[in-house]
Amino acid sequence: SGLEEEVNRAIEVLLVAGASTPTLRAAIRKAGMLKQAGYTPKSLVIMSWTSWTVASCSYPVSRLVVYYSEWARDWCTRGVWPEHEFYCTPPNANVYINAFGTLEGFAWLLLFTCIPWDRRGFAARALVTLVGVGMTVLFVPTKLLGHTQADLHWERRVIVFGIAPVMLALSAAGPARVASIPWVGPSLVRLLMQTACTGPADWPCGLAGSGCGFEA
Repeated sequence: SGLEEEVNRAIEVLLVAGASTPTLRAAIRKAGMLKQAGYTPKSLVIMSWTSWTVASCSYPVSRLVVYYSEWARDWCTRGVWPEHEFYCTPPNANVYINAFGTLEGFAWLLLFTCIPWDRRGFAARALVTLVGVGMTVLFVPTKLLGHTQADLHWERRVIVFGIAPVMLALSAAGPARVASIPWVGPSLVRLLMQTACTGPADWPCGLAGSGCGFEA
């Protein structure tokens, strides 16, 4: 019967996704079965959020503290290494851009604590996939090439004005709303959830259907 089929599908969602809620079932109807969608990778969240926030606030804090401290003024008058000369100049737009990036980090943390628990796994993976991977790709190569913080202006702007706003919007929307976006929504949810599971809109049961189901 229809009720029995619906119960079986809810059980499959529980087994594969780790939870079965209206939000997760709505997302799975659009995007296919999502492995561990109800699970929040806390260690990755802590690592990604801390790296993002520290990277955002360290530059403006160091610039402001050094520039407005008395010992730094004496240090600047005696001459500094070329790579540290930017500390002796007045704060510019890049300082405030990075300060805004810090606010984005705390805004995401507030959002993460306020959204329903069954959407936190999606928000966490959006943070790790977009911000975590984005920072690694943008910052690590330039650091390995010997660039200083003053050389990372465009990389920071990509994070502050590009990646972070998208990640915040996706985290606020949740997997069900994102999966409802025509054409790109289901693929985007599967990408962020880091799963290769696919399936049609009626999310059939079994390994042959969703690629992630459990056979009886």
